[in-house]
Amino acid sequence: MERGLAAGTDARRITSIKAVINHVILEGRAKGLENYFQNLRVPSAFEKTGKELREALSVEEIEKVNQAVLEKNVDVQDIWTILTFTGARVAEISGLHWDNVYLKDNAPHLYIRPNSIRSTKTKSSRGKAPLTGAALEVLK
Repeated sequence: MERGLAAGTDARRITSIKAVINHVILEGRAKGLENYFQNLRVPSAFEKTGKELREALSVEEIEKVNQAVLEKNVDVQDIWTILTFTGARVAEISGLHWDNVYLKDNAPHLYIRPNSIRSTKTKSSRGKAPLTGAALEVLK
């Protein structure tokens, strides 16, 4: 936690430790062993950082953004459409290479990975983002 890992990362690691210890206990390999991780609580992101978590945009805010985007050029509109339909980050879409776009696969998708223009925020943000609806049409 002191290294600044996300609360979710801490929780996953502790869950793995609990599972290993519980397995050893259930196998009878550690008589009298108590799993001290069993009831360990991982602080939330707010408790760790003191920062408020970002709230989702309200319907009114989304409508305002959509209206503002309609007043911009076609490139901005297309990027917004792809962001909306994929959930990808701005840097992931604005730094996209065509070799990361798979339109002819059975399930069209973007493959988000670092490239010469940008990196990914985290290792877990790498991967496939399905292309559907207007985002698929924009990229076609």
